[in-house]
Amino acid sequence: MATVDTSTTNDAIQSDSYAYASNGVKWVAYDNGSNIELEYDSGSGWTSDGTVGSAGKQANLFIDEDDYAHLVMYDSGRIDYYRGTPNGGITSWTWAGPTAIEVSDNVEHNPRVVAHSEGTGWKAHVIWGAKDQDYWETGTWWYRRKCDHPSGGHAHLHTRTCGGWTTGTPAGCSGFGSHSHYNTDSTCGPSCESWPNNGNPQTCNYTLLTSHNHGVTDAGTDSYYEVTDSGWDYYNRVYYQRVDITSGQVVSLDGSAFLVAQQTNYDESHPFIDFAHSGDGKTPLTNRHVYVGWNNKSGETVYRRLEYSAGPSWAWDSPINIDTGNSQGYAVGGWNGNDFVIFCRNPGATNNIEGWRIDGSLESPTPVQYASIANMSGTVVGHAVALVNDTVYLFGIDGTDGDLELNVYDGSWSGWTTLVTSTLTGLANRNCVGTNKHPTDGTAQIFYLDGTGSPYNLDIYDHVYQEAGAGVGVGFIPIGG
Repeated sequence: MATVDTSTTNDAIQSDSYAYASNGVKWVAYDNGSNIELEYDSGSGWTSDGTVGSAGKQANLFIDEDDYAHLVMYDSGRIDYYRGTPNGGITSWTWAGPTAIEVSDNVEHNPRVVAHSEGTGWKAHVIWGAKDQDYWETGTWWYRRKCDHPSGGHAHLHTRTCGGWTTGTPAGCSGFGSHSHYNTDSTCGPSCESWPNNGNPQTCNYTLLTSHNHGVTDAGTDSYYEVTDSGWDYYNRVYYQRVDITSGQVVSLDGSAFLVAQQTNYDESHPFIDFAHSGDGKTPLTNRHVYVGWNNKSGETVYRRLEYSAGPSWAWDSPINIDTGNSQGYAVGGWNGNDFVIFCRNPGATNNIEGWRIDGSLESPTPVQYASIANMSGTVVGHAVALVNDTVYLFGIDGTDGDLELNVYDGSWSGWTTLVTSTLTGLANRNCVGTNKHPTDGTAQIFYLDGTGSPYNLDIYDHVYQEAGAGVGVGFIPIGG
């Protein structure tokens, strides 16, 4: 176990904040308490590459198959996207950006990004949550009709308002009465006031008539809106935006902004995103569908596929409710061989994690729940998943004793095994993040925060993945303690 760095916030690390380059250099992005900092390890320990942004939080990092970096964060009321061009050793980045993905007065949170080559350029897919407020009001539109009447031999028009305010579209006006003087209007009834010669209109509180006598012409409609009720509606929403990067490294939004989901509450959603890729976690498959999962504190867990077609083009399939009223907390998961998998905490059993696998090749799949995931001994305060060749490595942090534990699925669950024994008890929520198999040294990393007060240590725990039949079984072996 090694300490990467320290942070002054207990929300320093986000799911999928870890990435690796093709030459084996490892990267992590985290909130150091004032901004987003990046650290790398090329084999001799962790080194800072400085900060990105101005006051960033909730960073998410992805390195594509061509070793370009894609970084999203929440920064000063925006969701920002940065693209990094590596140096020769992939130990530093030249950043282009920020490109504002979303600018809003609402509360944006938890952005995620994945990216891949597409034609001669690249596509990045960004997902994020938002706590939105919409103002509404109800009421009634009221109308009245203005009319002009030619004045015969006079040099001006007489204009009047005929009829009182009505909630329906008003009909035309009747004639103005005496053709020679236009000084009274007997046709509107006794409630009307006299019609003066100077053309100033008077209101006539009488039912509008439909006849148009004496060549009367309509001259427009007065209207006003009477508000009878108003208020605010609160929503938990998930948004998507695709970013286009040309072969000349020009970054732009491609007009694909989409409201993926909306729920009528003001909780945070925890979306995550992946695409169909090979075992390296980067190289896109021919059918590079994009997959999104999310949940919130109201307990709804939902899945949706963005279907790919050559061209390229993408189209959203209908959302599928996986679980309602049970799971909550951070949703984690991703593409795993042939399936998209999702793991969430269960508020009905606070020491339990629930998971599902979904056939990503189908337009309307039926989610299959992982059975018999044993409960942890204490409340789950952090969890993560590493996906390697259809095997699932589920990490959890026990809130009672602070231990970091592992449960492996390879056809069945192994049960929870303690990886790191902690003396810290009564912990609040701590995030942790797993990763897929490293391309060169066979390791997988788990990051987590260690400490009960500021500054918190950002710890990394390295494990060696062993293939089945290698003499040691399937699992992780700690490196250096």
